[in-house]
Amino acid sequence: MFFWKVVSMKVLSIGNSFSMNAHAYLERMAAAGKTDMVLGNLFIGGCSLERHYNNMKNDTPDYDYQIHSDGGYAVIHNHTLYHALISDDWDVITFQQVSNFSGKPDTFEPYLGELVNYVRGYQPNAKLMLHETWAYEYGNSALDKYGNNPKQMYSEIEAAYNFYSEKYGFEIIPCGKAFEEARKIDIFDNENGGKSLCAPDLHHASAPHGQYLLGAVWYEKLTGKSILENPYSVDGISFYELMSLKKAARIAVNSK
Repeated sequence: MFFWKVVSMKVLSIGNSFSMNAHAYLERMAAAGKTDMVLGNLFIGGCSLERHYNNMKNDTPDYDYQIHSDGGYAVIHNHTLYHALISDDWDVITFQQVSNFSGKPDTFEPYLGELVNYVRGYQPNAKLMLHETWAYEYGNSALDKYGNNPKQMYSEIEAAYNFYSEKYGFEIIPCGKAFEEARKIDIFDNENGGKSLCAPDLHHASAPHGQYLLGAVWYEKLTGKSILENPYSVDGISFYELMSLKKAARIAVNSK
């Protein structure tokens, strides 16, 4: 008789709503791929690396600590970074910059370096990774930092995350790259009438398509398994759309 091997993985994101978007389907997707995954997300809307650093320094109970496990979801309010770090033996811990500054490398430091040192002090065995954010859609007023051009925003994000990936030796979870790959497919080419991968606010990931794509990227990058073989699907995504999103995720992960 053949038995599936169940792999346990515990992932903590020091993030914001963008990591919340990435976690939306990931735990259930992982379960469908025979990986038992626990996800923690330290959530403050629009939280920057600078604010995470200040919360670390002052032990500020500022977070909604969001936990996905066993198909369920829980939130603990007024949580600290310290208590999240010591709450489990984390296999992976992710960092990201707030999305509107993600293409501005001078906004990452000294905060990222200080956070890395702090995290390593409590979780020396965890794999530290960078969660690359994605470019906004045309029409988002925050694009003024990037010449009002999503392609320029993506290019600057890619450069910033590659720089810090090399500086710290961290792998990148290439969500920004996956968005760009999906946008090359007619059905998700929003500039030319396709579906947007962003929510109506033009920057968060859309549900279900954008959030499924993020989950697919994280699934492949964290587990090493092919998303093409994963049976998990979400209501509202057609078979053609599902396969297109899987393909975009696969290309993005294989590019890093």
